[in-house]
Amino acid sequence: MKKDGANMGKKPLNIAIGNRIRIYRESAGLTQERFAEMIGMMPKSISAIERGLVGVSVETLTTICKTLHISSDALIFGDEQVENDTAYDCLLYTSDAADEARSV
Repeated sequence: MKKDGANMGKKPLNIAIGNRIRIYRESAGLTQERFAEMIGMMPKSISAIERGLVGVSVETLTTICKTLHISSDALIFGDEQVENDTAYDCLLYTSDAADEARSV
């Protein structure tokens, strides 16, 4: 079976979770660089996660969820209700978190 080079080695779940992380991060108005700084990672690691090249550990998933004020269900299962109804809330909460981080 021949695989598409762009998706070679990517697991569907990693791709889905990575896409959802990107959506929530962008909805919060955060760059990969700023988001990485907030969760204690390197920007290239965020890029790899968002592209589905690597999976996310439970510890990292927890940190991401706390930072973006979203449930792990929203990232793992793609809870449409959360995705549709809380993008604005996500933006507000994350903006507050960013303000707190800047004031430290």
